[in-house]
Amino acid sequence: MDELASCLASIQSVDSGLRRSSEAWLTQASSQPGFAPALLSLALNSPLDSASSRGAAQLALVLLRRHIETHWCPYDEDSSEAVEVSDADKTTLRWELPRVLGSADAGVRNAGVHCVAAVAKWDCPDQWPELLPGLFQSIASGSGSALALGAVHCLSLFANDLSAEDMCDLGPELLASLLRLVHGLAPRQAWLVAAAMRIA
Repeated sequence: MDELASCLASIQSVDSGLRRSSEAWLTQASSQPGFAPALLSLALNSPLDSASSRGAAQLALVLLRRHIETHWCPYDEDSSEAVEVSDADKTTLRWELPRVLGSADAGVRNAGVHCVAAVAKWDCPDQWPELLPGLFQSIASGSGSALALGAVHCLSLFANDLSAEDMCDLGPELLASLLRLVHGLAPRQAWLVAAAMRIA
């Protein structure tokens, strides 16, 4: 973990040689089991009391999203990037990823939302049956909490990929929850109204 954190710090260095060596290390590490959970763990455990630590958490999640998009279900087995995320790592990510939706830092939460949505597009609901009920429950809290806002944003990113059957059972309750949540939003959160409308 310390080596990964050091690498993420170095990859932002003005020293081009240091950046190149860090990028090479990341490329090699990305083919090893445990890489994706390590990125997530770094993001979840980074203190958010400084710009540098928040930046490190966001960078870890951006790299995690790219890793998911490339390695979760690679199409071309002959590709040099076709090392699929292991089943054990997938299980860990599905279990731990929703935690980032409740991050108090909007930048970290936004980066995490895209990671959850990237996995959901492949695995929800069949391989990830817990996700939708968890998102619905967070939205239904109606509290305007970071977790509720993160859940709305996340669901809006992959709602179009879900079947009518996936959504219809909780449809009326979900719409009512969205209306309650949107009603309590501040003007600066108007973007979330658009997200809620994409779900509806």
